[in-house]
Amino acid sequence: MLVMKLVLSSLIFISTMDMAHGFYPNNNGAQKRFAQALNSKLYPQALKQFEDAFSDSYKKSIDGYALRSLLMFNSGIELTGMQQLFALKHPKKINVTLKKMWSDSAPIQHPIWKLLNTKVTSKWSSVFPFIGNYNGFLFPHYKPKNIGQLKKLERTNYNSLIMTDWHHFQLGLWNGIFGKANKGLAYLNKIPSNSKTVNKNQVHLARGRLQFQLKRHQQAIRSYQRVSKKSDYWAISLEEQAYTYTVMGKPGLGLAKLKSLFTPVLAPFAGAEPYMLTAFNQEQNCDYISSFKTVTNYKKTFIPRARSLKKLAGHQMTQQLRTLLSNKQSFSWENLGSNIELLPTNIYTDKFLIKYFNTKNALVNDLVKMRQFGVNGEIIERSRNTADKKIPYYDRQITERIAYLASKDLKTISNITKKMHLIEAEIIQQLHIKKDIKKASGFSRPNSREVLVFPDDGEVWLDEIDKYNASIGFCNKKRGKTL
Repeated sequence: MLVMKLVLSSLIFISTMDMAHGFYPNNNGAQKRFAQALNSKLYPQALKQFEDAFSDSYKKSIDGYALRSLLMFNSGIELTGMQQLFALKHPKKINVTLKKMWSDSAPIQHPIWKLLNTKVTSKWSSVFPFIGNYNGFLFPHYKPKNIGQLKKLERTNYNSLIMTDWHHFQLGLWNGIFGKANKGLAYLNKIPSNSKTVNKNQVHLARGRLQFQLKRHQQAIRSYQRVSKKSDYWAISLEEQAYTYTVMGKPGLGLAKLKSLFTPVLAPFAGAEPYMLTAFNQEQNCDYISSFKTVTNYKKTFIPRARSLKKLAGHQMTQQLRTLLSNKQSFSWENLGSNIELLPTNIYTDKFLIKYFNTKNALVNDLVKMRQFGVNGEIIERSRNTADKKIPYYDRQITERIAYLASKDLKTISNITKKMHLIEAEIIQQLHIKKDIKKASGFSRPNSREVLVFPDDGEVWLDEIDKYNASIGFCNKKRGKTL
C-alpha cells in the first residue's frame, strides 16, 4: 500500500514537472530545484530561486513576467504582483498553464480586485474569464451630472461577472439621487444576495433609503434591519431607522433605536444628527428633563470635536490623524482605535478613504515582505522603489480627503447646533411657563408605563444592542413641529 502511494505521488510530481515544461525554457539543476519549491507551494523560496534559475531573456519574456508576478502574488506581495502582471500588453500569449494558475490564485471574490488601480481590457478575460468584455477601471464610482448621462450608463451592457453587480449597484444609487427611486430599486433587486463583488449590507442600506424616498416606511425599516450588526453600516442603519420611525409618528420606537446608537460601543461613532433627533423626540413628548440632558451632552461632545475638525480641515496634523495614518489594519470601525469621535463622522464608510488606506497598507505589506525575503533582481528593485514612492502619496491623499470630510462635518454641526438652540429655547420656555422643569416634564396621564424604559444596567453586550423598547406617556402639547 505504501509502495502504491509512493508511486502515485511520484507520478503526480512527474506530471506537474511535465506540465511545468510548458513555460520552462530548459530543465537544468537550478530549474529543478525551483520546480520542487513551486510544486510544494513554497512560494517565497521559489521567488528567491527564480532569479538564478532562469536567463535574462526568459525573465523578460511574457511567461517570465507572468511567472515572477505569480510568485510575488502567492508570496503575499499581492498588489505589486498583480500590478506586474497587468503591465503585460499581450496577456493572450501567456502560457495556458500559467493562466490557470493565475485564475485559481485570484478568483472573482479576492479583495485584490478592489485595490487594482489599473485599466482592464477584455483581452484579460483570457486569463480571468470573469472579466468578460469589460474595458476600464474596475469598480468605478459613477458621477453622472444629469439624466442624459445616467441613461447613457444604463445603455452600457457588460458581459462581465465581476462588473455586472457593481454596475447595477451604481445605477441603483444614482437613479435614487435623480429622484427615480422605483427604477433604482429595480436595479438593486438585480443584485443577488450572494454577490461576490457588492457588499450586501450596502445594498440593504441603499434599498432602505430608496423605500423611504417612496414613503414606504415599513418596507424601509425592514431593509434597514437586514444590515448585519457586524457591518460597518449598522450604526448608520440604526440612525436611519430612528429617523424613519419619527416620520411615521412613532417617536417611542425612534428613541429606542437612538438608545441603541448611544450605547458605549457605538456612541463614539454617532454624528450630530442623532443627538438632535433624540432631543427633538424627547421635547415633543414633554420629556424636557431628558431633552435638556441630551442638549447638554451634545455640547460636551461636540465642542472638542468641532475644535479637532477645524484643525483637520486646515490640514493640521492631530494626534488622531497621526494614529490613523500609522494604522496597519484594514480600514473599518473596529480598527480605528480610540478618540474616533475627534475625526469626521462615519469616515470608515467613505469609499475613497477605504481605497486609499487599504491600497497604502497593501503596499506597506508588499514592501516589508520584499525586504524580508531578501529577493534581488531588477524588477523587484524597481517594485520596491515604486512602493516607497507611492506610500507617501497615499498619506497625502488620505490627509486631503479627511480635510474635506472635516470641513463638510463642520457645516453639519453648525446647522445641527442652530436646531439644538431652538430645542433648548423651547425647553426654557416650558420651564418659564410651568416654573418648574419637573412639572413641565410631567405627563398628563401619569402611570407606571408612561415613562421611557430602557434595560440598561451599564454593561452592554453587542448582541443585546438594538433590543431596547420604549413606552412613552401621553403628552398634551401640540404636535407638528419640525426642525
